[in-house]
Amino acid sequence: MFGSFRPRPCAMSPAQRRDWRQLYCGVCAGLGAHHGQASRATLSHEAVLFATMVDGLLTEGGASSSCRCPIAPTRHRPTLATDSPAMTSAANLQVLLLDQWVADQARDGRPMVGAVRPWTRGAAARAGRSLQNLGMALPSLDALAAAQIAIESDEGSAAEAAEPTAQSLAGIFRQVAGLPGAPPVLQSTSGQAALDALGASLGRFVYLVDALRDLRRDLLRGDFNPCLARQGEALAIDSARVAACCAALDDAATDLQHAAGSLPWQRHRSLLGHLLEERAPRIAREVSAQARAWADDADRLEALRERSALRRALDALLVAWSWLLAPARRWLSAPDELEPMDPPADARKKRRSNGCDSWDCCCCEVLWCWTPGDGEACDCDVGCCGCDTCPCDCDCGC
Repeated sequence: MFGSFRPRPCAMSPAQRRDWRQLYCGVCAGLGAHHGQASRATLSHEAVLFATMVDGLLTEGGASSSCRCPIAPTRHRPTLATDSPAMTSAANLQVLLLDQWVADQARDGRPMVGAVRPWTRGAAARAGRSLQNLGMALPSLDALAAAQIAIESDEGSAAEAAEPTAQSLAGIFRQVAGLPGAPPVLQSTSGQAALDALGASLGRFVYLVDALRDLRRDLLRGDFNPCLARQGEALAIDSARVAACCAALDDAATDLQHAAGSLPWQRHRSLLGHLLEERAPRIAREVSAQARAWADDADRLEALRERSALRRALDALLVAWSWLLAPARRWLSAPDELEPMDPPADARKKRRSNGCDSWDCCCCEVLWCWTPGDGEACDCDVGCCGCDTCPCDCDCGC
């Protein structure tokens, strides 16, 4: 579920990037303030999107503040106040959804993940009480998780499997009308219907993106996925199910845009426009194309299924090492490499012969992108960036 709404910094304007960074750091600081510093490692882009929507709907936005960044402790990042309704609700919602994710992983036979359930369960109980004090009486997520388990046991379709997540977020978004500073229009019948539609479409979108993106992993692990069908004793990718899931995802992306357009946003219109009107359809196209490619290459996936457990363990170790290395490089980077986020004027003017502006292509926010043979610009022929630690996932459009 986490990571479906990762933004595309290189396609954002400087103002959009500043807004997103302030909201991102605000939710991170909110997690630390309400649930301890360790909880900041659980931050997800979905929680930041929720904070963006809530702060955009309230009559008064969160007050500006700042905090020390745990990744670069020598620097202070601009944030929104951690006690604002948007930051508080987003931080607590992140903890609640994390607890449900840990429970789901434990049911799937992941004992290492399930070992942290006592901590997440206690944190989720505190988060639920905090949200009630804030005016949000959330629906029972455990009951919706039970409905999800029943659907997966019956190997339901993509639309059926996405419904519990859609209903969960629909119930959560309806409660936004009870937050301090919410405009009265959100409590009207039309306002409640608009919030319900926004939450339901967002829930379907996130679930279906997750299903298509994790198709290969679920096949190798033998986990449930609405795009898989049982053939004898083994699971296999079903092309018809993949096509149905892709179609449902396209509908969810369209419904998400329509629902957002019917709400009275007070701020962050430009940022939400990028996320919902530009980024969401692009994510849908990317994961759909990848899933269709996997469906057309079933033989290769069958060969991957036969890999030894040792090979998979080594792959996981390399991924973990890469993940740990990136923050270390950010911490040790010189200050002039960290700021500013926008490229210098002379870099803006430097263009490759094929017309690609290296700074428009590269999504690296804190590290200069390096490509073998060209230390100043990214090479469109081999991808947007050549460095493994760069979070860029876009193409240059060249």
